[in-house]
Amino acid sequence: SVSQQAALRRQGSETAANNIRKKDWRLSRERVESRRGVNIYCLSGLALVGIASIIAQLELIVHDADVHALEVEAWKGLNTVVSVFLVAFLLRDYYLQDLVGRIDDHIRRNRPLDFNKGKWEFLFEV
Repeated sequence: SVSQQAALRRQGSETAANNIRKKDWRLSRERVESRRGVNIYCLSGLALVGIASIIAQLELIVHDADVHALEVEAWKGLNTVVSVFLVAFLLRDYYLQDLVGRIDDHIRRNRPLDFNKGKWEFLFEV
């Protein structure tokens, strides 16, 4: 009957939508929040490594190590690398937070969900 065909079409479109949702993690708020949680744990771990490298560097200097000694330079280098990763993870966290806000707008206000925020627009906003 016509109603059965309509029900099958509706079920097929819901299945297709679910398949798309499974493939694209940005369509699921839970998956975005999960990635954001992992990102925050990475930020925390990197911050602890950065603090430890600063403490080690300063302890060496306080105990009369040469400022240009290999050990001090190694800790400085580690701190620089950690700082670069921290900036990258902070930008990713900002992006994920913005994505959660856009998903909320889509759900609550029925606004179109747009993932294609321009790179320059994103950097300008940061």
